[in-house]
Amino acid sequence: MIAFNFETVFTSGGKLARSILGDRRGGTAVMVAISMTGLLGLAGLATEGADWYKTKRAMQAAADGAAFSAVVGQSAGGSITTEAQAVAAKYRFVNGSEGVTVTVNQPPKSGSHTSNATAVEVIVAQPQTLAISALFLSTAPTVTARAVAITSGSGGNCIQSLDKASGVGIDLLGSASIDASGCSVYDNATGSGSMLVSTGASISADTVTASGTIANLGTVRPTKAPNAVSNAAAAADPYANVSMPTPSGSGCTNNGYVAPAQSNPLLPSPTQLSPGTYCNGMDFPSGSMVNLRTGTYFIEGGSFHAESGATVTSDSGGVTIVLTSSPSASNYASLKIDAGSSFQISAPTTGSTKGIAIFGDRNTPAGQEADLGGSVAGDGGGTVIVNGAVYLPTQQLYYGGTATNSSFCLAVVAYDIRLNPSSVLRTTCSSSQLPTGGPIAKLVE
Repeated sequence: MIAFNFETVFTSGGKLARSILGDRRGGTAVMVAISMTGLLGLAGLATEGADWYKTKRAMQAAADGAAFSAVVGQSAGGSITTEAQAVAAKYRFVNGSEGVTVTVNQPPKSGSHTSNATAVEVIVAQPQTLAISALFLSTAPTVTARAVAITSGSGGNCIQSLDKASGVGIDLLGSASIDASGCSVYDNATGSGSMLVSTGASISADTVTASGTIANLGTVRPTKAPNAVSNAAAAADPYANVSMPTPSGSGCTNNGYVAPAQSNPLLPSPTQLSPGTYCNGMDFPSGSMVNLRTGTYFIEGGSFHAESGATVTSDSGGVTIVLTSSPSASNYASLKIDAGSSFQISAPTTGSTKGIAIFGDRNTPAGQEADLGGSVAGDGGGTVIVNGAVYLPTQQLYYGGTATNSSFCLAVVAYDIRLNPSSVLRTTCSSSQLPTGGPIAKLVE
């Protein structure tokens, strides 16, 4: 490596320039003219070299994203070449346009993974244009970037937005944080800044991927990949094959249920509720304490609402809260767990809703608000401990929980996800606790 001492160069150069410019002899003028041509060429080479470096960095991001998405897309039956070239094009490196080539090899033709039949190698290349640097270079340089991705076992996304439209799919405000161990964060929204990490906010997960781009003003730290990936293919809904539960009977177990206040606050004893169909919502006022017995709770219309100061728990056998509507109405139930409440439930470990603690009806109007420890107003501070999935495929989830218990696997799969300021979403999941999300793609070269 050649090291340059810029202070020495510019000091010596300044003395030489003053000496030459102070010389009034005719021969000096000729020498200056010749020297200026060289100096102009060097300046041009430096400027164009900086541009080529910027192109190289953008091209490397394109190669990384293309290789990663090719592995993900292949698991869904897609073409690795089609997927890789489509992702590279999002970075404005379009195969066959302006001299760009996007080459896809499986297995790689070079490097340390040539014997791995599932590894995908992507090479992006483009000849550059010579301007003033043509004084020194006879042939334009070709900028090249290369990446290799492999599958690294199977895994799932414990935080995933499903909205594929252009906009923000995952939004971390203020000092909000996601700390996901054993699983990944995936944003399906497209466009610029589809995953927004505000100043002071942070994400730590096995991998962090966006179908759009990541506007990172905070900290994004993938623990099993060299960097986060943008412009990737959309991930499939991990619960798409789980059938919507339906009540076993007709009629309402209770209409407009309101939990009673504690008769003796000094010796609190939770009210025990049984599974069934609760029409027009369930309300848990401040001071109430309710335990949900094992089973499925159908909320037909209204809201499942735990007010500030309320406590809601479940038996260890687990529960599934289904937010739906009555067969003859379109009033779909909403979720509202207020800041200041305590909400601690577990999903069942067997049965048709295994692993799902909250199940939103897929027919709920897109974008309906759901609050889990906070609201659209940006509040938060609720104790939210959910061991299982919060599945809201058409609802926009506002999360404001601050519980830091990392011994549970909380999976959030929603239309859009917003973490309110100061909220903490900490979860630890194993592959057996999540639906298989296909192979985990990992960049290795």
